[in-house]
Order: sequence, then C-alpha cells, then structure tokens
Amino acid sequence: MLDYVLDIGRLVGIGALMYLLYYKLILVYYKYFFYTSQGIPSMGIPLPFVGHGLQMKKALDRVKDVKWTVLEEFWHTTLGVKVLPPVFVEFAGRGMIVFSDPDLV
Repeated sequence: MLDYVLDIGRLVGIGALMYLLYYKLILVYYKYFFYTSQGIPSMGIPLPFVGHGLQMKKALDRVKDVKWTVLEEFWHTTLGVKVLPPVFVEFAGRGMIVFSDPDLV
C-alpha cells in the first residue's frame, strides 16, 4: 500500500514539474519568438520564473517621481522611449499584447 502512495506522489511531483517547465518556461519563450517574428516590439527576453520582476521593482521605486502609473513607468523605462509604440508585448505573467493606441482598440 505504501508503494502505491509513493508512486502517486511521484506522479504528482512529475506533473507539477512538467507544468512549471511548460507554462513558465517553454510557453513564455514560444510567445516571445512568435510575437517578435511578426514585428511586434517586445519588452525584452524574460528571465525564467522571474520575468521582469527586477525592472518592475525599479519602476515601483521611481513612481513617486514621475507622472505615469507603475505600469506606464515600467513600459517607458524598459522600452526606452518617450512615446509607447501602438502595440507591444509584455511578459509580466505569461505574456500579453498591450495596445497603447486607442484607435487600435
């Protein structure tokens, strides 16, 4: 009986590892290369499991000094532009397309 429980525990552990590898690593890089190959600007290659957390912390520290919200400050400092492109990709979570031009929405 104990061997059966240990086998189920191993299967659950393997499933959790496969989830982390697929959703947090493979899928994020797939979306990065998919969007950038179409010419959509990106925030840069995200780090595995951390993403852009360190850059977001810098934007949080500067939010009192600037006129933008935290996300706008993060986007402006990461992309390095004064005016945001109409469409770009951000990888704060699993990757999303950001439309900053109201005419496109």
